Amino acid sequence: MRLGLIGLGWAARNLHLPSIEFLRSQGWPVEIVALCDLQAERLQETAAKYPHAATFDDAGALLAEPGMDGF
Repeated sequence: MRLGLIGLGWAARNLHLPSIEFLRSQGWPVEIVALCDLQAERLQETAAKYPHAATFDDAGALLAEPGMDGF
């Protein structure tokens, strides 16, 4: 499953991303392919952990990207 994450605030960093990493560690085919946040610093910090993910500062642009299974 190819996922895009919109908003990288507290919930994303402390709940969503750790949950996705846990699923990956259990062999689930889950991949973060896109990240979006309005705060450039937060976006860059998270993108450093997911170097293959595309980055966006506009949720509409992320949603328009093809090839994702969920957001």
